[in-house]
Amino acid sequence: MENFRNLIKYSIMFTCSLSILLFGVTTVHANALGASAKGGTLGFGVEIDYSINRAFNLRLQANKFYHTKDFDENGIKYGGEIDLSSAGILFDWRPSKTTFRFTAGLYLNASQLTGKAIDSTNQTYDIGYGQYWSPNRDDPLIVNAKIELGQRTAGYLGIGWGNSSKSGLIYSFELGVLLAGKPNVSLNVSGTAAVSVLGIEYQFDAADSNILLVQTLNENLRAEEANLADDISGFDIYPVITFGIGYRF
Repeated sequence: MENFRNLIKYSIMFTCSLSILLFGVTTVHANALGASAKGGTLGFGVEIDYSINRAFNLRLQANKFYHTKDFDENGIKYGGEIDLSSAGILFDWRPSKTTFRFTAGLYLNASQLTGKAIDSTNQTYDIGYGQYWSPNRDDPLIVNAKIELGQRTAGYLGIGWGNSSKSGLIYSFELGVLLAGKPNVSLNVSGTAAVSVLGIEYQFDAADSNILLVQTLNENLRAEEANLADDISGFDIYPVITFGIGYRF
């Protein structure tokens, strides 16, 4: 939530600065300000837009969505939490007198997926590349995952319909792509497990200082991170579909 507040704060600061510049070069006209509720693949959000003139529009947007969902990866079952958080600065150009528009912009992106893996129905975890870890019953090994869905700043390109310069109800529909960039995956563990290394079985504790076990686990985790990153690499370019309804004053 703190990251989301910061996204909104920085977006407002940027938009205010840009608006001051626009006010300096543009004559303000009636029905300049509009507000909308939005929903789509970025989550649910709100949008404030300023109609510079009949051809150009500036929008400030904030989105949020939270959902819990289990997922499996390489035989490991995670209890997952999806948090989509973003705030964007968007600039529209309408090449004709219709509501059709081209859009370019920049999003501050704090979307992430977190998960905790502890599956009592399975006796072993295959972490990384064939290294099996058997959680102990009293203090089972827990694998914690954090996946940042793209880079902190992401470009945006899209087309859409809506946000005319006339007063009254405004409806919008938008198709675009968020150029999010590569996801960042990090894994860590807690708890205890039995593991076989070079044919010898050891009892592993996450707080253990056994150099061989710690090195083995770190290698396994880095390989598992690469597997996860490869599986979600398609989200480098994230599809955006958005519907909106609002009012221009």
